[in-house]
Amino acid sequence: MSELAYCAIQNLTKRFRGVPAVGDLWLEIRRGERLALLGPSGCGKSTTLQLIAGLLAPDSGQIVLNGRSLVGVPPERREMALVLQRGLLFPHLSVGENVAFGLKLRGVNRAEREAQALAMLAQVQLSGFENRRPAELSGGQAQRVALARSLVIRPKLLLLDEPLSALDANLRSDMQNLILQLQAETGVTMLVVTHDQSEAVVMAHRIALMFDGCLRQVDTPEALYQQPSDATVARFFGGVNFFEAIAEQHCLRLSGGNRLTTDHPQHGPVQVTIRPERIHLLAEPICGINLLPVTITQSRFTGTQRHLALKTPTGLELQAWVPPGQSFTVGESAFAHLPADALWSFPSANEPSLPDAVAIRGG
Repeated sequence: MSELAYCAIQNLTKRFRGVPAVGDLWLEIRRGERLALLGPSGCGKSTTLQLIAGLLAPDSGQIVLNGRSLVGVPPERREMALVLQRGLLFPHLSVGENVAFGLKLRGVNRAEREAQALAMLAQVQLSGFENRRPAELSGGQAQRVALARSLVIRPKLLLLDEPLSALDANLRSDMQNLILQLQAETGVTMLVVTHDQSEAVVMAHRIALMFDGCLRQVDTPEALYQQPSDATVARFFGGVNFFEAIAEQHCLRLSGGNRLTTDHPQHGPVQVTIRPERIHLLAEPICGINLLPVTITQSRFTGTQRHLALKTPTGLELQAWVPPGQSFTVGESAFAHLPADALWSFPSANEPSLPDAVAIRGG
């Protein structure tokens, strides 16, 4: 456990009927951090959250929060709060009573818990709602009440399990902003489970990406986008451009003899990726390096961008997402500039055959 770890998950394993749902998971959460546990449906992220919360018992492993082992500690004594996809408010209690419920269980006197509940309702922008029943609330209002109920007990760790997936796009954005604001105000350490890449990027300082019960990469959103650990991670984050090359430090030698320069040195057979929005499309060859002659094979207007499919004379196919004002037509020739800092590569199992040929412009 490192000095930075506030919550440490070590060797966490859980099987259902012999099938591993979470396998040998190691993860550290820093004090005051917003960490997103991200992955496709069925990857084990919600199971991991339930293990941390104490709703499931692990087959093996350790969970430590602020120096305290939670093995065998029941959920109500873990000093955590859990917000689910649907708030699961008590229908027979008022909004104010729902928010104050955790304080009541902790023996806080009535006057004090009512005052704290009202203050927390004001923080989630629901002043005046304390006497309403859950049935009178919209979906977004119910989630704000659930959030208030979780924060009012001042948990050491706030767990959010797909908390916004049932809301429409506008409400999701509003709730994201509210959660970020409340987290900044309270300083609570937060772990959010989501399958939505864009939500994880907005909500988290770091993202733990999970596939098949195992962590694939834990890093900042920027690193996961720009420097994925492998093609699976890149594709999950919307990567569409992949091609084989032989790396010789900062030089990438492509099939057909093309050469590109990268800021990220490698050696040997690699798979190269570049984000489609990082490719610059030029009508004239105005820069000297990393320039590929291309033909536009497809153009699709999406409103905020124009998605272009490109093909080089050597058969390399790429996608470029350019500003909507850049109007290239299908069949038109152009030049694709691939910036050196945007070319990222990882070791490849394939070993492409790259015959010597004349390098492209600037190679």
